[in-house]
Amino acid sequence: MVVHWEYTRVMMMFLRCLAFTYGGQGHHLRQSTGLWVDHQLRPPLEGSDVEQVQEGMGIRDTLAQYRYGWFLDKLDYQTITFRPPHHTHLVFNMPSLLSQYYTRYQDLVMAKRDYILFHDIFGYLEQTRGDLPRAAALLDLLVDLCLRAFQQEVFRVLDQAGVKQPLRRSRLRATQQDKVPLTAIGFQQVLGQALLETEFRYISSMNAKVNEIGVLFT
Repeated sequence: MVVHWEYTRVMMMFLRCLAFTYGGQGHHLRQSTGLWVDHQLRPPLEGSDVEQVQEGMGIRDTLAQYRYGWFLDKLDYQTITFRPPHHTHLVFNMPSLLSQYYTRYQDLVMAKRDYILFHDIFGYLEQTRGDLPRAAALLDLLVDLCLRAFQQEVFRVLDQAGVKQPLRRSRLRATQQDKVPLTAIGFQQVLGQALLETEFRYISSMNAKVNEIGVLFT
């Protein structure tokens, strides 16, 4: 069973609640940015001129206003995930956990981005069930996102397959930004001057099924 990162973040938030409220363990809630603040700006990281946006669950504000602390409306209790757009900046991340996936960090970032996109679209679909034109537009967007994810995965596996022809790294990076099509022309941009026939064998079949992208490069 796979536990997606967005569910993991919510679990980390509740575990932090236990650490800072049940017995306190000598800590005060204000020592947890994720639980205490609503929204704050931090200085830009080195090499950047963009301020960092940090969000938390805002217990400080509800405690000051009502003398009783609870979460601001940033958690979807139906899906047990953080609501958009707050999920982007909520600080419930665990670097030590992410470091376990350091060798595939970019894959993790992309998977998280795609998961959030798909999750949000399915949420909007649920809200627009009675609006057929909007639902149709959202379904078209889902199809495009699926094709984009497949395209990026094909080029990612190609990079890991160890083909004989040296790959053009700049064009390979561009494939992950949707700037190179999944066509013979796109492969030619990545492979350079090599004849595609020396690296690929074309299979034409109406009934072919690909259960795992890696088999395309075996």
